[in-house]
Amino acid sequence: MRPEMPAPKTGHEIDDTAFRLARLVAGDYARSPEFKGYSREDIEQDLLLHLLEKAPLFNPAVNDDWERFVRARLEERAKDMLKLRRGRRSTAERERTVDLDQVVGEDESGDPVFLSETIPSKEPSVADEVALRLDLAEAMKRLPDGLASIARRMGAETQAEIAADLGMTPVQFHRQCATPIRRALQSV
Repeated sequence: MRPEMPAPKTGHEIDDTAFRLARLVAGDYARSPEFKGYSREDIEQDLLLHLLEKAPLFNPAVNDDWERFVRARLEERAKDMLKLRRGRRSTAERERTVDLDQVVGEDESGDPVFLSETIPSKEPSVADEVALRLDLAEAMKRLPDGLASIARRMGAETQAEIAADLGMTPVQFHRQCATPIRRALQSV
């Protein structure tokens, strides 16, 4: 269940229609070879962020169909992402960033609403956190002793620091330690 978020006074917020369409478009593109290594959720977040930027352009007097507007903006961004992955854009376009401190509207008291405040949070419930911790503890018990201690260190140190301490190159560390740990914990 998504928590409520402050709605910018643009008349449009990221609603269930937008979430549903973003999930569908992200799923389609996540299967593309250009997006290998990217999760559907990452693509979906990028699409929703783009939609947050474009939502103020929706004018019910001109575009009377919100769903069509949302679908067009999501497809537009997905195609741009695909072009970026294929390397058809300039370096400047690849390095485009989004200003999360951009004001997108006002709340009821007249205070500014920033773009970062309109992105829904998917914070887990206390019960979910407890279950995840128990699952993680169980998965850590299944790791060999050496990898379990390294996994604990990865919570406080960078992989490069641990690799140097173990006398390994970062590539060796990734192959021999990080990848097996990640595989073991993916079941969580």
